[in-house]
Amino acid sequence: MQIDQIYATLGFTTGVQTIIGIVILGIVLSRAISDLENLYDIDTVRGIVLVPVLSILLAPLLYGMVLVSRYELLFVRLKCGVEKRAGVRRYAQRRIVMHAGLSLRRVEHLLRDHAGDVMRIQTKADIDHLLDDVKALESSASEE
Repeated sequence: MQIDQIYATLGFTTGVQTIIGIVILGIVLSRAISDLENLYDIDTVRGIVLVPVLSILLAPLLYGMVLVSRYELLFVRLKCGVEKRAGVRRYAQRRIVMHAGLSLRRVEHLLRDHAGDVMRIQTKADIDHLLDDVKALESSASEE
């Protein structure tokens, strides 16, 4: 996947999210205006508040889906490239998850800057060395 395709997908997704947010805001405002005399009724408040609350609660699910998708792409790259034993591949997956955790930024960093290194991994020492280098780069970048 080319970086241009990723940015195009990101732009499209951002646009769709913006449109959905505007539509939700429009629905909320139209309901509030149409029911102005009953605005303080519990059913009206529930109807107005329900849509934004459910939308906000959807955000962690979307983040999780994007994170799983990016991990999947990283693990596909791990599977491609140099042939490696299943034990080494599982070890690498476990170490990558332990390193990146729930940080989409770290997973994206591995995909963007170290995809070739991930594909060339052959031993457990290779993955340990790669992640040590990545940690060193992250710590030196945070100090600057």
